[in-house]
Amino acid sequence: MTLFAVDCLYNAASSHILVALLKKHVRYYEMKQCFDQNLDEIESVATEERRELLRKNGAQMQKLFDLFSKMEQGHLEERQKRVENQQNDLAALRLHDAEDYTSLKVQTVQHMQQQHPCKLLRAQLTLA
Repeated sequence: MTLFAVDCLYNAASSHILVALLKKHVRYYEMKQCFDQNLDEIESVATEERRELLRKNGAQMQKLFDLFSKMEQGHLEERQKRVENQQNDLAALRLHDAEDYTSLKVQTVQHMQQQHPCKLLRAQLTLA
């Protein structure tokens, strides 16, 4: 066998190995593309599900915030009514107490006029 024949055999073997490696590389590249495509599909589905959940939960959260706001407003109005009622009751009690005090003063003066006319006269003189 000649050197050329040995070299051709060696090159043929190398070519077969190179072709086998290229075929493996092509299969790897095709599998990688397939996996990338599957990953992209999974990511797009997950992203869409996330958007849907955010939209749905966002609407639920907004409803809850609105409900809380309405309840809070109702409690504030109820409290304001209680405060107004208590202020009105306090004003009525003050008026009633003032009337009672005035009535008591009148009764005391009348009693003093009946019982001790001299002491009343002295009291009036010291006040004047």
